[in-house]
Amino acid sequence: MIPKNLLTEWSRLVLSSFVDAGIRDVVISPGARSAPFIIAASREPRLVRHSALDERAAAFFALGQARATGRPTLLVCTSGSAGAHYLPAIVEAGRAHVPLVVLTSDRPIELQGCAAAQTIDQTKMFGDHVRAFFDLGGPDAAPEALLGVRRIVAQATFSAEWPTPGAVHLNARARAPLEPVVARSAAEADLARDVTALLASPITAPYAPELAPSRRALAAVGGWCRDAERPLIVCGPASPEDAAPAATFELALALGAPVLCEATSQVRFAEAPRGVVVVDAFDTILRSSTVRRAARSDFVIQIGAPPTSTMWEPYVHELQAGSARAGNDGGPVRRVVVARHGWNDPTSSASALVLGDLDPALRSLARAAGGGRERSARWLARMDRANKAAWSIVDDELRGTCALSEGAVVRAVAEAIPRDSTLFIGNSLPVRQIDTFCKAGHTRATVLSQRGTNGIDGLVAGAAGAASVTDAPLTLLLGDISFLHDVSSLMLASSARAPLVIVVVNNAGGRIFEQLPLAQPPIEAAVLAHLTSPHALSFEHAALAYGVRYARAAARDELVTALEQAYSRGGCTVVEATVPPSGAQEQHRRIWDRADAVLAPLFAE
Repeated sequence: MIPKNLLTEWSRLVLSSFVDAGIRDVVISPGARSAPFIIAASREPRLVRHSALDERAAAFFALGQARATGRPTLLVCTSGSAGAHYLPAIVEAGRAHVPLVVLTSDRPIELQGCAAAQTIDQTKMFGDHVRAFFDLGGPDAAPEALLGVRRIVAQATFSAEWPTPGAVHLNARARAPLEPVVARSAAEADLARDVTALLASPITAPYAPELAPSRRALAAVGGWCRDAERPLIVCGPASPEDAAPAATFELALALGAPVLCEATSQVRFAEAPRGVVVVDAFDTILRSSTVRRAARSDFVIQIGAPPTSTMWEPYVHELQAGSARAGNDGGPVRRVVVARHGWNDPTSSASALVLGDLDPALRSLARAAGGGRERSARWLARMDRANKAAWSIVDDELRGTCALSEGAVVRAVAEAIPRDSTLFIGNSLPVRQIDTFCKAGHTRATVLSQRGTNGIDGLVAGAAGAASVTDAPLTLLLGDISFLHDVSSLMLASSARAPLVIVVVNNAGGRIFEQLPLAQPPIEAAVLAHLTSPHALSFEHAALAYGVRYARAAARDELVTALEQAYSRGGCTVVEATVPPSGAQEQHRRIWDRADAVLAPLFAE
């Protein structure tokens, strides 16, 4: 006879095994089929539990936690379409290499394919977007089955982190009755004791290897390093876990290369040692076609993911073209990608991929590079002058006006962020605005971003998740369309303890589309409106509906005051910064036009 407490004890074994495997946070969405796992989670004192009504928001909340901690969070939901709402966050986790563990509750096999309520085929429902799928099946009291559950949980948790971090899916079937059962019979008591004994025994502890570049890679790339006279290092988006700023600077010194670093790289806001030339205005510099031709590198090392910069890809294409007008012998330029994960080469033109943990990989390359600084001294000085000139142009643009512009919002936020706090940057315009207007020295914040698939979804939930696992202030900078897309996640943000400051740049639509070629004539205004999604909304009532504080700023001093007040107290504050609808396009155009005129002569010497 099957013990009546089988589901109760099996669920306890599953949830407590997750904790033994390293899970510390679980995000729960309501549902009946998942009730046994919710009860088990509630009775596990080592778990920190978070509730989220909406599974889509729940998944991005968990993703935000994992971005901030580097370890997977567990998601638990009921059967049917509930788990399908996890998909956008699962896709992002896979592309951004963020660990996540998903446990979907399912109905028993006899209810499949017969129009039973809240029942779909959940087997491998996320396809190739997860790193692995594990079918836990239904409860089984056999000792080997219970032991197998514990092994599968350990294996699934490890698979979310190694070899390539991402989401892992487990599906578990539960047959009614779903309510907990207290052991009364001898068989039920025996099962409870067996589970307790299993949980008292150590779970398998997997240890991932450290990955260093091969000798062949170092020999080949080291030779290119030593031959380079105009080397560049460029740093794209990276998580706090993956980035290696100190090793990046060590390589820069050894190679004699300027470091082109965007805000999402974790390198831009790190403290560079004396002698390192940081070029943090490189997107502005490369806007000039004249400068791109003149500032032609002969060797490029890309660290991690491809840069966000719109102008980086054209620059790479021009380097690879090797045309006579580029100003050298016409040969293609060597470009090496150093990365821990992924084939980070969207232009399909990399000369080599050096794979390994970034810190040992970069330090090994630094040793192989030798001393190239004397060969590249003139190149370094020229790039340093160009960077300073570019920032002078940006500073001039922001100087002498009290009105709010998109650049003024970004600069004010960067200057107000408390030291050693976290800045979560939204996609579309904000991630580009922060690169255009925020210098390396403006802050020392850790930066989180959602650059896996570059989507605008789940940003409020992701920031709320990151805030839930840190005691330091967290600032989310995002656009109005991104905010509207995820406004219901203010319910999750409302539970923040430390300051969670959500700065919404309200330019009445998705204005990045105005800067794309498709926005130019002959496209009709009505068609463009479908892209920009113009609106006349204010967000005060949305904030009040979810119980978070609200402030509105239409001038720079109002924004500065609102930020100071928000950081001075705990909890969530929405700061709505209203700017002219098409101001970003006009502001960028003025900067780029001046950059072409000011920077080109620096490379003509």
